[in-house]
Amino acid sequence: MDKKAVLMKKLLEANTDFEERLRNSDIKVGYESEHDMLFITIGRPQPAITEEVSRRLHFRFDPDSDKIVGITITAFKKGFLREHQDFKRHFETVFERRRTIKAWEFVPQTEASEEAIGALRGLVPA
Repeated sequence: MDKKAVLMKKLLEANTDFEERLRNSDIKVGYESEHDMLFITIGRPQPAITEEVSRRLHFRFDPDSDKIVGITITAFKKGFLREHQDFKRHFETVFERRRTIKAWEFVPQTEASEEAIGALRGLVPA
């Protein structure tokens, strides 16, 4: 098993509560336009290890618990959104500024908020 596969197995085992944490944690989303990077912080900022898990997708995780505490997406507008159009509507309101939101605030409708949580959950392969 290669290094990325071992890492993903470890992270999947440690993050069975990922969707619940998305629902119950503050989520800070920031977009940095100069480098076209999207940063998502789940819960309070904390020291973490960052590892690339797939093209453009990096997970930040607590080195003690292996809990995912953040996600960084590179080439966000120029690459990721072109490949994953379903994410675009969830992030349109946060481009160009930084703010703290609840998971349900990605879109102000209940059905849409479930889709936003599903979109974030979809970043962690089952």
